[in-house]
Amino acid sequence: MTIDPLYPFLVVGLFSPGPNVILIAASGARFGFRRSLPHMAGVLLGIAGIAALAGGGISAVLEALPWLRRILGLVATMWILYLAYRLWAVPGIVPHSQAQPMSFVQAALFQWVNPKIWALALTAATAYGAGMPPWQEALAGQAPPAAWQKELQRGAFARFPITAADLAPHYQGAALGQQLRAQEQRWIDSGFVLERKDLLPRASRYDD
Repeated sequence: MTIDPLYPFLVVGLFSPGPNVILIAASGARFGFRRSLPHMAGVLLGIAGIAALAGGGISAVLEALPWLRRILGLVATMWILYLAYRLWAVPGIVPHSQAQPMSFVQAALFQWVNPKIWALALTAATAYGAGMPPWQEALAGQAPPAAWQKELQRGAFARFPITAADLAPHYQGAALGQQLRAQEQRWIDSGFVLERKDLLPRASRYDD
C-alpha cells in the first residue's frame, strides 16, 4: 500500500504545535468541547479558503501584482497590532464568567494572518501538485473509470504511425520537431485512432 506523501505532510503540518493547536487546546480546557465547536469550525473554513486560493495559483498572482502583496502584508500587520493592543489594554485577568471562546468568524479570519497556514498551503500547492489545472487536480482524486485497465493497455501498446523521416522532406531543424510533436498530440487527442494517412497530409504542408 502506497501512501501519498501529501497526507503525512498535512498531518504533521496541521497538528504540530502552532497558533491553532494552542488556541483550540486552551479553549477546550477552559470552555469545554461544545463551546469550542464554533472556534474549530471557523479554523476549518479559514484553512479551506486559503488552501483553495493556494491551489488556484494565488502565489502567481501575488508575484505578478507586487502592490497587492504589500496591501495584504499591511492589512495583516495592522490586524496583528490590533490584537496585540487588545491584549495590552486588558485591565487584568478577565473573570471566568465574562470570558468568551473565539467565535466562528473570528477563528476564520484569524487564519488569514496565520503564517503557518499560509506556509503549509503554498508549500502543498507547489511541492505536491501534479502540474494540472485546479479542477483537474481535484478530479484526479476520484476513482478511475471502469475500463481504465483496457484504456491503459491500449495506450501502452499504441505506436505513433509517423516518424521524423516522414516529415524531413518538408521541415528541418526546430520546425521538424515542432511538427512531429504537434501531430503526436493530435494522435493522442484522438484516442490513438488517427492513422498515418490522417496525419501526413496536414503534417506535410509547407510553412508560409
